[in-house]
Amino acid sequence: MQVPTKQDPKPPVLRLTASADEVAEMLGVSPRTIFKLTKQGKLPHKRLGTRVVYPIAALKRYLDEPDTN
Repeated sequence: MQVPTKQDPKPPVLRLTASADEVAEMLGVSPRTIFKLTKQGKLPHKRLGTRVVYPIAALKRYLDEPDTN
């Protein structure tokens, strides 16, 4: 009879990008606002096939920039 062993849980995956819905939630705005800013070229993003993703490090840098309004 084998004694079951406790397997070490996998460490959490460090995500490098976020979806538009996730970015909207993080920033407290609607996904529509995120899509609008993306279309205007104001938010850093990458296209991966048909998906648009937002690099988290680039978003942090973007938020640290002085406001130009």
